[in-house]
Amino acid sequence: AASSVPALIQPSGQSALITGDNTAAPMIGFLENADLVRPGDRVISSGDGEVFPPGLLIGQVAADPAGRLRVRLSADFERLEFLRVLRHHGTETVSDPGGIVAPGDLRAPMLEAADVLVVGPGLGQSSWSEQLLQAAAASGKPMVLDADGLNLLAAGRVIEQRRRDNWVLTPHPGEAARLLGLKPSRLRYWARTRFIAPSGGLPGRRRYTFEDLISLRAAKGLLDLGVPLRRMRAPVEALRASLPTLARPVTELRVTQRAGALVVTDEAGTFDPVTGQALLDFRIDALTEAVVRTLHPHPTDAQRRAAYGHYLEGCRLDEDETTQELAVAAYERAIALDPGLSNALTNLGNLSYRRDDVDTAVRWYERALAADPLQPEAMYNLGFVALEAGRWRSAAERFEQTVAIDPGFADAHFNLATAYERLGERARARPHWSAYLDLEPTGPLADHARAQLRS
Repeated sequence: AASSVPALIQPSGQSALITGDNTAAPMIGFLENADLVRPGDRVISSGDGEVFPPGLLIGQVAADPAGRLRVRLSADFERLEFLRVLRHHGTETVSDPGGIVAPGDLRAPMLEAADVLVVGPGLGQSSWSEQLLQAAAASGKPMVLDADGLNLLAAGRVIEQRRRDNWVLTPHPGEAARLLGLKPSRLRYWARTRFIAPSGGLPGRRRYTFEDLISLRAAKGLLDLGVPLRRMRAPVEALRASLPTLARPVTELRVTQRAGALVVTDEAGTFDPVTGQALLDFRIDALTEAVVRTLHPHPTDAQRRAAYGHYLEGCRLDEDETTQELAVAAYERAIALDPGLSNALTNLGNLSYRRDDVDTAVRWYERALAADPLQPEAMYNLGFVALEAGRWRSAAERFEQTVAIDPGFADAHFNLATAYERLGERARARPHWSAYLDLEPTGPLADHARAQLRS
C-alpha cells in the first residue's frame, strides 16, 4: 500500500493527505477546498497522527498534465542521510452501514425530535444512501445538504417533488466546479469579475448557495451555446430573481436559444428569463438547445442518473493508482449508458495519458469532442499532447480553440503563449501571458509569465 503523510498547505492553511503513487511527485488528496490551493504553494507536515513533527518542509504544489494536484518534493533522493520506515497494521473497516442507521429508522420519534437535518458528509452514494436522503427529503424538515448529499442531488436522485425552500446547499467552489463540469479557474474568474460569486459561508470559506448553483447552471448552458460573458449577465440575473426555488433537481434546468433570444425551460414550462413571459415550447430542428448538465440528452432519465452515478464513482477512484482499473470500468459503464457523457470520455483519456498511452488518450479526447465540441478540457488536452510532441502550430491552434470556448482557462493561456514563443511569434504570445496573470497572479508560473513580458 502507498504511504500517506498528513500535511498543511500554505498560505491557505488547507489540510491535505500526501499519498505516494510510485512517482517522483506524490498526489495531494482529501483537500477541503482545492480552489484555495495553487501551484507554488508550500506543503509542510501538519503533525497529525504524531508520526512526524509539524512544520517539516515537504515541497511545493504542482499540477500534472491532467490538472491533478501533486507535490514537487524538496528532498534530494540522491543525498538522503536518514530514512525511517513505518509499518502500518491496518484498521478495521465498517462494512455494514445498516448497523449504524437505516433509512427506516428516520421516523418518529427520532425524526420528529430534530429541528434541522444535515445530510451528506460520509453518506456515500449507494442505494442505502439514496434511501436515507429520500427519507430525509420526505420529512419536510429544514435540511442542510453537503458532500455526497450534493452529489446525489446533482445526479437527479431525489425523485419525489418536495418543498426545497427550506434547504441549504453548501458546496465550496471545488465541489461546485466538479458537480457542474466547470474548471475551478473559471469559477474564480467569474467570482473575481463579480458575475457569479459564492454568497454563502464565512469569510475565507465561501460556499455556493442553491440560488448560486442555479445561476452557475444557467451560465454553463449559455457558455455551451457560445454566448459571450457580456450577454450572460442580464439573463442569469433575471433567472436568479425569477426562480427562487426549483421543484426538480437543478440538473433538469435547460437553457435554449430561439432566433437569437435566450429562453429557459423547467418543469413548469418555457419562459424568457429577462421578461418572465411564458413561451410555447415548439421544438424544431433549427432550435439550438443545450441541457445545463454534463449529461447527453438522448438517454432516458434513469439511464442518465445511472450513468452520472458511475461517472462520480470513477472520479472517486481515479485519484488512486491502485484503483484506476476500477475507475476505467466505472467510466466505461457510464458511457455505455450515456455515450455522450463527454466528461467521462475525457477522464478515460486522462487515465490513458497517465499510463503513457498517448495514442489511446488522443482517441478518447477526440471522442469527447465529438460528443461535445465545446468541451474545453478535451480540447486543451489535445493541445497539451501536441505541445509535448513539439508540434507548436498544432498546439497553438488547439489552445486558441480552448480559450475561445473558455476565456477563463488559465493554463490554456499559459501554454498558448508558450507555443507562440516557440514559434517565434512573441507579439501573439504577450496577450496570453497577460491573460494568465489576470487569472493566476501568484505562483512560479506567474513569475515566469512576468519574466516573459519583461523580456
